[in-house]
Amino acid sequence: MQQSSVNSCVRLISESVASMSPILYVKSGEGRAEAFSNPLHDILCLQPNPDCSAFTMWDSFVGSIALTGNGYLEITRNGSGTINGLWYLHPLQTTAYRATDGSLFYRTTDGLSARESRELPAKDVIHVPWHSTNGVTGMSVIEQNRNAIGGAIAMDKHAGRFFANNATPSGVLTTDKQVKPEVKLQMRNDWEEMQSGTNQHRVAVLDQDLKFQQITISNEDSQFLESRNMSRQEICGLFRINPSQIGDTSRVAGETFAAQQLTFLVDCLRPWLNRISQELHRKLLVGLPGYTIEHDISDRLRVDFKTQMDGFAVARQWGFATANEVRKELGQNPFPGEEANVLLSPVNMMDAKKLLLPPAPATQVTLNE
Repeated sequence: MQQSSVNSCVRLISESVASMSPILYVKSGEGRAEAFSNPLHDILCLQPNPDCSAFTMWDSFVGSIALTGNGYLEITRNGSGTINGLWYLHPLQTTAYRATDGSLFYRTTDGLSARESRELPAKDVIHVPWHSTNGVTGMSVIEQNRNAIGGAIAMDKHAGRFFANNATPSGVLTTDKQVKPEVKLQMRNDWEEMQSGTNQHRVAVLDQDLKFQQITISNEDSQFLESRNMSRQEICGLFRINPSQIGDTSRVAGETFAAQQLTFLVDCLRPWLNRISQELHRKLLVGLPGYTIEHDISDRLRVDFKTQMDGFAVARQWGFATANEVRKELGQNPFPGEEANVLLSPVNMMDAKKLLLPPAPATQVTLNE
């Protein structure tokens, strides 16, 4: 996380997923509704445990997957077996293993003073791995691409040293006189003491016909800036993120904000959301038919006001959304009365099935004198 591009990518993914907390839905008629009456709804959306909020837990959970390849949550239950909390488990202190009978367990250390480990059955652990070769434990993208990230860290360190010296490369002190080796060493030490650190740009006084000759080399000549840009793009590719989303505007051309957000949602966030929702469904909804867990991505689809209003107008005019349904999506209170809950019907359209029916007989109208 000390590498800026890795830090930005991990935070972008974890905070984006955490802002779309999983929601518990229950089947209602032909549709579905949020299951506010089920305690599991608040555990997922508001407060998973007394120590943190839902956003904090999901942010830490997704960040762990992005950094280590695995994310763990412990499921706690009350005396009747009902789920009453989700607790974050440190990914570097939790490991999966199989017992002799093939059952899957997790061994974890809580980090207490006793440093005692606990063994949890698989049914009590939410485990979401990244790409896995054994179907259980995920691989770390950091570990698998250590060379690329290590190169970026090395360039960051070089940049720190380079600019700590005021971007002034090394130089040489020259003189026509003969100088003893111990005097050379003393002269160099005196120069560095007077001209480095907080003493930069001070007036130098040279004696014994000494002259300072600077050895200059530009960042462009050393391909330093280009190498850093290439490193940033390479790291963004590991996380499936457009470099412009972490501040790189060098290649933003012909791409609208709406298209960028949609690409980020489909190519990057969707696999994360599917991993999490499927694991939550199979661990938390055992014995709860009619319930489902999904992430609300509506905020990500609201890219700009005009596009959003155009979409609502089409939905309203063509009769598949009521006025109150549109107001609900906008976060506004519904209109009173039934008029706002009535769908519109375009009068210039007709049911295609009616085209197969024979024409209705003509009716004669008698005009009375």
